[in-house]
Amino acid sequence: MRDGKAKDDQNKIRQAKSRQKKLDDRWGLETSARGGRFKLNRDLVGYHLTSRAEIEIPQDEKPAQFVLPEPADLRFPGVLISLDKASFRYPKDMKTKVIPAMTLQDITLSIHMGDRIGILGLNGSGKSTLIKLLVGETKPSSGALTLHPRLKIGYYSQHAVTKLQELGVSEPETTALALLMKETASTEQDEGRVRGLLGSLGLPGRLASDARDGADPVV
Repeated sequence: MRDGKAKDDQNKIRQAKSRQKKLDDRWGLETSARGGRFKLNRDLVGYHLTSRAEIEIPQDEKPAQFVLPEPADLRFPGVLISLDKASFRYPKDMKTKVIPAMTLQDITLSIHMGDRIGILGLNGSGKSTLIKLLVGETKPSSGALTLHPRLKIGYYSQHAVTKLQELGVSEPETTALALLMKETASTEQDEGRVRGLLGSLGLPGRLASDARDGADPVV
């Protein structure tokens, strides 16, 4: 049809329109549900899923693998963590003198060996605050938190990466090895085992023990 229009050949234009009409009639897909001209990539359900190649994401870096060892048996049984009528309120704003409302109120729960617990709630409903209470990062404003005397807690915060970045800026000489040795000091881990752990996370050899120059330290 384009060639016919370019040469103003009405016969070719009529032939092209006739062929197009036969194709449209054969497919039976002349118009979409909205009345416009039907397009496969827009109007046929699932077309874009079956007629486009999947996007391949290159794996440039080896993914980190976390191995969580089985905990040692307790010398005596008991509740691992318990809250008894615990409530929490953030401190008063010294500028506005406004006393915040209770974030958590009268929370009573117990966590035993083998429990698997998920905490669900709307944004701002106090999920992170509850976790901080359970791991001992904050203390309840009222009520009681009790931990098993042989309990060891591992906690990966949603803000952990941000804290590491801030530490890297404030203490650029801190290395990954030094930081992890400090964090595991209470468990008396030897340097070889800590280096092995860092290596499994993509920080082998000197990457773990050398600080980089500039504003991009390894922490």
